[in-house]
Amino acid sequence: MFNYSKFLILTVLTFCSTSFAGSQNPEDQDPEAYCINNAKRLLLENDQTVNNGITFNNCLKASGGNNPLVWFFTGYMKLRGIGASPDYEEGIGFITKAAEGGLSIAQKELSDYYLTGNGINKKIDVAMAAKWLKILANGSHPQLKDEAAFKLCALNLYGTGIPVNYDEAFFWCRKSGLDNHNTDGLTNLAYMYINGFGTDKNIPIAIDYYKTAANKGSTSAQISLGRAYSTGKDLDLNYEEAFYWMSKAAEKQNPLAIYYLAQMYEYGNGVEKDPAKAFELYSKSAELGDNLAQYTLGRWYQFSAEPNPDMAAKWYHKSAKQNNTNAMIAIAEMYREQNSKEMILWFNRAAEAGNLQGNRQLLQIYLNGTKETSAKPDLAFEQAKILEKAGDPEGIYWLSYLYLYGIGTSKDPAKAEEILQPLIAEGDPLAKKGLAQIKKEKNDLNGAISELQDAAELGCLYNSCTDLAQIYSKQNNWSETFFWLLAGDRLENSLSEKNIKLMKHAENNIASEKQHEIKERLEKWLEFKQ
Repeated sequence: MFNYSKFLILTVLTFCSTSFAGSQNPEDQDPEAYCINNAKRLLLENDQTVNNGITFNNCLKASGGNNPLVWFFTGYMKLRGIGASPDYEEGIGFITKAAEGGLSIAQKELSDYYLTGNGINKKIDVAMAAKWLKILANGSHPQLKDEAAFKLCALNLYGTGIPVNYDEAFFWCRKSGLDNHNTDGLTNLAYMYINGFGTDKNIPIAIDYYKTAANKGSTSAQISLGRAYSTGKDLDLNYEEAFYWMSKAAEKQNPLAIYYLAQMYEYGNGVEKDPAKAFELYSKSAELGDNLAQYTLGRWYQFSAEPNPDMAAKWYHKSAKQNNTNAMIAIAEMYREQNSKEMILWFNRAAEAGNLQGNRQLLQIYLNGTKETSAKPDLAFEQAKILEKAGDPEGIYWLSYLYLYGIGTSKDPAKAEEILQPLIAEGDPLAKKGLAQIKKEKNDLNGAISELQDAAELGCLYNSCTDLAQIYSKQNNWSETFFWLLAGDRLENSLSEKNIKLMKHAENNIASEKQHEIKERLEKWLEFKQ
């Protein structure tokens, strides 16, 4: 059976079979007529009375002529081993000949082969597919023109197998959406206008196109409108409108729409908050295969009032199989206390799939070791280099740290400071902390304090408050030590055992009245921060 519409094939083949009408007796027909009439019955109508071998032999005999339809049938049967042993290259050769002869069915079949890799040594060649799609898109058959234009629109817009080309995408999306009235093409055109891809950014036009496509039943347009209304990014925030459009898309059993609808029920956006309904919808979306819903369902089972680790792991693994890197991170975390090797394996998978959190976790694991594995400073250094290349502030900080103390690499304080410069220029608090460490190593305690105070003023990020307390303690400045330990406790959520001991020591060196003054100062400082 062909992989395109029966109506289209029947239209073409009816014309062809009329042109070559005659007796079904092979002795009374020339090979060309026999090939066309019987291939139609065999391949389209699934007529079991037709002899596969005789039909193919007649097609092969007639293939020396000039009829593209005969070439197409010969190639189609040879490709699939119908009436003959299968031969990819020979089959594709006949279909290519038919396509070059102007047969639109062959052009479509060929473009499909190149897109899927089926039949061409099982290798995908999107550039070749695009070549045939352009011929179809400029052809005369309305259905094939529309389908080809839309595929060219999507291929160029999303860079599926070919480089992203917004100018080319805009041309074909416009042709598909406006000229051919394809609702999904119009949705893609709206997406280009809303982001300024291949054209000037124009939110009103984009929303107009989204609404036109959504009202005509485009699920992707309905989801896009729902997201626009629910985020307030390109439209005024309107949860009721968001709920309306997401419900429309969810009615068609679209798993992504059901996932977003579940979120609305979970948080009470556009509808009354209903955790039970949210769970039901997350489950439905997950069962339909949406990886976001599967990940969310995993978290639901893991962190509910009655946790179910087995069910959490089940859904995390389903999501991870679809390359959801957050699910990979979640699986790694579940192994943290029980199996270091599995934990490292899953963090590696996430990292290899592009999730920098995987690299960050690996860096810390290799830097500090685990209960089951020893530290591997050289591997920590490798992870820091990967993060630095990605422009990750945390990775840049740790790479500077490793150079500063010669961990996993040769000690190089100058290199440590050089690495931090881009972050320092941006006023990043982590860079401030790194610079404080460098100044501390140079015995410039006042400079270190200044850098840490800048970082602490941003809200005690990256333990800057407790680091500041440590430096003040070395100067026996117990009031400042106590203040910054309190700040760290409030804003960094917890104190290490070392800092708890330091807190007790500071309290023993400060009168109770002075402690009260420091706590009042802290409350004013926190109020100012808020």
